[in-house]
Amino acid sequence: MLRRPVIPLISLALACVALSGCASSAMSPTSATSDDRKASAADAGSSVDCAGVWLEVDFDILGADIITTCIDAPAPVDALAVLETADVTVEGTADYGLAVVCRVNGMPAADQALKIPGHETYRETCAAMTPEFGYWSVWVENRATGAWEYAPVGIDSLTLKAGESLGFTFTTGTHTDPPIDPLAP
Repeated sequence: MLRRPVIPLISLALACVALSGCASSAMSPTSATSDDRKASAADAGSSVDCAGVWLEVDFDILGADIITTCIDAPAPVDALAVLETADVTVEGTADYGLAVVCRVNGMPAADQALKIPGHETYRETCAAMTPEFGYWSVWVENRATGAWEYAPVGIDSLTLKAGESLGFTFTTGTHTDPPIDPLAP
């Protein structure tokens, strides 16, 4: 089982930010393939055509459609402003605030039963650190190189510039993948 990389506690798993979204209760994981997710993202446009900051949110097993959009950024912009402009909401944890993302657009909902292979049914409370087997990973990409890296700080401290992408992927512990590039083969 893959685990989140260990990062100094100060930049905490804040860098491995965990987000969750909202859906119906007792929703079980779906089995969207990488190709299905790429096709869904490709429908929304291309990060290559974005002169500002590209935002990509991959809900994976949570079942919501991938969000992809370009946000105008003539100057450096805070990650929270990118999310607000895109009408994407995030919720942090009680213990860590927005340093650890617990929900994206309300997902996973507090009453949503998450069935992650190898683990008992889980419900996210957003009280403390999210579990290694079900969390939101936060990524930053330099689109010139195509290299994605974990965000170095929590989203409440993250600043992006034109030519970068901000990505969120719900991670289940069986994989820790950056957002899917809809143009990748």
